[in-house]
Amino acid sequence: MSYLWLEPKVIEQEVVWTKKKDYGTVPKYLEKLKEQMQREYDYVRSLQQQEQEQQDEEKYILTEDEIKELREGLKTKWEFVNKKYQLLTHKAVLDTIGLRRRFVLY
Repeated sequence: MSYLWLEPKVIEQEVVWTKKKDYGTVPKYLEKLKEQMQREYDYVRSLQQQEQEQQDEEKYILTEDEIKELREGLKTKWEFVNKKYQLLTHKAVLDTIGLRRRFVLY
């Protein structure tokens, strides 16, 4: 009759990981992931660059005539809004529908 549970355990030698032949090398799956991430980064970068180029194409310098026209349009709109505002400041409460309709600022 043998008593297996009474036999001493065999102690294996410790594995020295630094002595293995593939110690310090990057695993293949990590290299694949790194390549995939680089491709995605390049793709996103190219999309951003295309978007920036498109925005740059839409920009242009205004001529003097266009600047004058814009100024005149802004001045007339400011005068209209300012006039409405000046009338509105004396009305403390806009309690009727007619007052609300008349003093709506645009």
